[in-house]
Amino acid sequence: MTKKVLAVGDGNIDVVFAGLSIIPRPEQETLAQDMQIPVGGQTATFVCALSALRVPVVFLGRVGDDEHG
Repeated sequence: MTKKVLAVGDGNIDVVFAGLSIIPRPEQETLAQDMQIPVGGQTATFVCALSALRVPVVFLGRVGDDEHG
C-alpha cells in the first residue's frame, strides 16, 4: 500500500481586474481591460507543490455552491 499525504483545508479563487485607466474612487466606476480568475489557497497550493514533486497526496476540502464551486 502506498502512503499518501492527506491535506485538509481550503482552495480559493480570486477575481483580478487589470488594465484600469484610472484608480477608481469610492463608488466610482471604470472599465478594466482584462480579468483573470487565478486559483489558489494555502492548502491547494501546498497540494500542487507536493504533486509536482511526485509525492502522493490527496486534497480534502469543501466546494462552494456558487458559479465557481
